[in-house]
Amino acid sequence: MQNTNRLIDDFKKLTKTTIWKHLNAMAVNYAVYSTHLKGLPPYLTDFGTYLYCTDTNMVIVSLDCCGHDDSLTYKESQSLSALILANGCKPRISTVFKLAKTVQLAKERLQGTDIKVYGILLTEAQIVNADELKELWEQHNLMVIDGFRGLKYRSAGVNDDDELPCKEYVKRVVDCTDETPTTGKTMAKTAAPATEASEDEQDMTGSEEFGQMLDRLLKEGAETKDEDDTADITLPDGEIQQNQDLSVKVEILAPLANPQLILKTKQINIFNIPQAPFCL
Repeated sequence: MQNTNRLIDDFKKLTKTTIWKHLNAMAVNYAVYSTHLKGLPPYLTDFGTYLYCTDTNMVIVSLDCCGHDDSLTYKESQSLSALILANGCKPRISTVFKLAKTVQLAKERLQGTDIKVYGILLTEAQIVNADELKELWEQHNLMVIDGFRGLKYRSAGVNDDDELPCKEYVKRVVDCTDETPTTGKTMAKTAAPATEASEDEQDMTGSEEFGQMLDRLLKEGAETKDEDDTADITLPDGEIQQNQDLSVKVEILAPLANPQLILKTKQINIFNIPQAPFCL
């Protein structure tokens, strides 16, 4: 007997270390239509989202690139409510709640079909009570994988084959929003290797770019002659007679250019120089 929930069941088995490999594999799965959105209004407007769809299943994968400082280590709501309340902390809007509302809305837009909808949240936050809430999330057709780093540097290919009938289901969900999905004309259908720049690599890149810019400007300034300062100067040469028995042969060099005038000539704007990353 054919498993009509295979797409969803396969996603449920994934972990933080296997999810991106699976997403890229979906790009070359001829039976699964997929697309990428910069956001999925009204609840996931600022969250990059991938949608995967077959004739029976739809999976919504949302990326929460929130960072990972101390304030993002917290407990999620145990009742799947909109606000997370904790003693001594400001109330925060639950991202899991936003995904739950998106899944519910997609189901409403797919009424009259046999499509089952499942939502997956990939977040950089550290949800302390994630293990305790897995059963609750599963009851609402949700899965959360936390503790990621550098999600904004990750990407996966998509298979937006216009000939796939299941594209109409995705269109029904997306067309009710202001977001336009990226098309295959602009995204590779084959899986692009997922890449992630480490924090150290990002810091080094910014610092090196800043240092190289300053070195280049200083080098160019040292090689530049200020014609306004030297054009009218006549430099003597030859011999200077000190006395009857001694004469000195001299060579007078051109004066060095004024560094302040070099900067004025080049019209250097320090605010256009890439800044080195600031780390606490």
